[in-house]
Amino acid sequence: MEIYKVVKGDSLYNISKKYNIPIDEIVKANDLPYNDKLAVGMNLLIPSITKNSNKDYFNYKVKAGDFLYKIAKKFNINYKDIIDINKLKQPYVVYPGQIIKIPTKTKKKLVSTLPFFQPGTKYKNYYDYIKEIAQQLTYIAIFDIRTDKDGNLTSEIPEDLPKFILDNNITPLPVVTNFDGENFNKDLAKEVLTNNMDTLINNIVDLTVKQNYGGVILDFENLYPKDRYLFNNFVKKLSEKLHEKNKVLGMAIAPKWQDWSDRPWVGFFDYEELGKYLDIAYLMTYEWGWVGGDPQPIAPLPNMKKVIDYALTKMPNNIIYMGMNLYGYDWLIHKYKQETAKTVTLKNAYKLAIDNNVQILWNDKSKTPYFRYTDEKGDLHEVHFEDALSQLYKHELAKQLDLEGFGYWVLNTKIAPTWYILDELFKVRKVT
Repeated sequence: MEIYKVVKGDSLYNISKKYNIPIDEIVKANDLPYNDKLAVGMNLLIPSITKNSNKDYFNYKVKAGDFLYKIAKKFNINYKDIIDINKLKQPYVVYPGQIIKIPTKTKKKLVSTLPFFQPGTKYKNYYDYIKEIAQQLTYIAIFDIRTDKDGNLTSEIPEDLPKFILDNNITPLPVVTNFDGENFNKDLAKEVLTNNMDTLINNIVDLTVKQNYGGVILDFENLYPKDRYLFNNFVKKLSEKLHEKNKVLGMAIAPKWQDWSDRPWVGFFDYEELGKYLDIAYLMTYEWGWVGGDPQPIAPLPNMKKVIDYALTKMPNNIIYMGMNLYGYDWLIHKYKQETAKTVTLKNAYKLAIDNNVQILWNDKSKTPYFRYTDEKGDLHEVHFEDALSQLYKHELAKQLDLEGFGYWVLNTKIAPTWYILDELFKVRKVT
C-alpha cells in the first residue's frame, strides 16, 4: 500500500501503469467518481495487488526470473519464512504465475473496531457494503434505543438488523440515548437517573439478553455538569449488572483535554471515574468543524492527540477507541451563519473538485484535505473532508499510542480507504 499525490498531467491510466495495478482497483480503493478523471492534489491509496483479508501475510504472483532468495530479498524477509508459510517441498522451486504467500515482516497489532450505524428506512441498502467490510469490524453500534423519564425503552432499530450483523460475524451493540426526537434532553436524563435508575438499568440488561446483543453503548449527551456524580453512579451500577451477564458496556464520550467539570456538554464526563467501569471508551475526537460553525478541519490531528493524551492519564489504554469522522462538510463561506454545512462523502468531495476543476489542498497542521469552489449561483464554498492520507495519519496515531482500537462515525458515509488501511496495518479482533 502506498499513497500517491496527483500532480498536473497525471491520468489514472499512467498511475495504473506506474504501479502495475488495474484502474478499477484504484477507483474502488479511493471512491473515485470517475474512471477517467482526477483532481490535482488527490491523495490516492495504491492498494496491494491482493488485499490481506485480516491475515499476517499478503499474496504475491511469481514473475519470470524469480526464485525464493530473490523474492525474500525484495521484501526484506528470510527465505525460510516463505518456505514455511507456503509449506514448500524440496527443491523449493517456484514458477512464473504461481501465487505464494509472503509473511509480513512484523506481526500486525490486534485492534478492535466500532463503527456507528444509523439504519433509517433504507438500511438494507447497506447490507452489501457491510458484508464487504465485515472482516474489518469487531462491533457495530446501532442507533438507537431511547429512554423516557420512567426508564422505559423505545427501539428505533429494525428487528432483523441485529441478526444480519451477527450472521456476518460482527457483534451488534445497541446505542441507548437520552435523545427525545429533537434534542439530547438533559432534563429527561436527570429525571430518569434520579427517580427510575434501577428500572432503566434492568430494562437495558434485559434488552441485551433477549435480543442477543453483545452489550450496549451509552450515548447520553448534554447533561447538566452538576449531574456527573449521578451519571457516574448509573454507569457503575449498569456496568456491574451487564458484566454479570457477560455483556460489555461502552460509551460515547465528548472530547476534552482538561476536566472542565463546570462546562456544558463535557462537564459531566468524569474520565477517571468512568474509566473504572467501561469496556469501551469511544472518544468523539471530531466535530471541531461542525455544521453550524465556520469552515475548518473537522478532526485536526493535534486536537485528537491532546484529547487522547489527557484520556491516557485518566483511564487504561485498552478501553480507549479513537473516534474518527468518515465524512466531510461543504460550507458556504459567506453564508455559514445563515445556512448549515452539508455532509459529503469522499466520493461527493472528489466529484465536486473534479466537476469544478479545482485543486485539492492539504492542511499540514491538521493533516486533512480541503478545497474551495464556486457554485452556479456564484457562491464560494469550502469543503473539508477525509481521504486516504488523513485516515492513514489517524490510524497511525492510534497505533503509536497503543490504543485498543478505532471508532467510526458514521458507517452510512461510505469510505473505501479506511478499510484498506485497516487491512494493511492491523489485525481486527473478533468476539462473536
